[in-house]
Amino acid sequence: MNRLLTIEGVDVNVHEDGHVSWLADMMIDADGAPHAYHPKNTGLDSLSSAGYPDSAWWKDILVTDGKGRPVVQDVRDPAPGYFISMTTYEHKEFLRYDPRRYVDAETVPYVVVPPRVRKGVRGIVLGCLAECINTRTGKSMKGVVADIGPPNKIGEASIAMARALGIGHSPRTGGTSERIVIYRIWPGIVAPGFQLQPA
Repeated sequence: MNRLLTIEGVDVNVHEDGHVSWLADMMIDADGAPHAYHPKNTGLDSLSSAGYPDSAWWKDILVTDGKGRPVVQDVRDPAPGYFISMTTYEHKEFLRYDPRRYVDAETVPYVVVPPRVRKGVRGIVLGCLAECINTRTGKSMKGVVADIGPPNKIGEASIAMARALGIGHSPRTGGTSERIVIYRIWPGIVAPGFQLQPA
């Protein structure tokens, strides 16, 4: 096992068989969930987590129209009245304004990878097989790399992943600040139901 890099005091390691791992806390990501963000801030997560409307980076999380305004789901969509939230991974058979284009954090166990990890190991791309293990309970869940996070943050996964591990899964109040979760990624190995997509 060799240390690749360190983010927030967390060592990212490359193992002899090629998989990458780190031991970290867990923040909860709602991105891609149809009920993630609501104009009245009644969604699964706070609008501040999407950076809306005060930070320019909200346009990386919410789908916008041709005038740069967030798109609201209509009656044909899963959550009418809610914004459409994006993940970096996209199911490209669906149109940009279709919530199905993005990976649903409520139903799909996924992990968020910092760009430094993705760039540091060839083959870590969207769609790669991932796994999280709760070292306190022994619960584990396979999943997928579906989102790219901030460069200096590590330890984030979807609502569905946290739920499977027995960790509080509310994006507003859940997660854990304790470093009890092992994150594992297999570069170049595709997760079932996905395709490998360079970000």
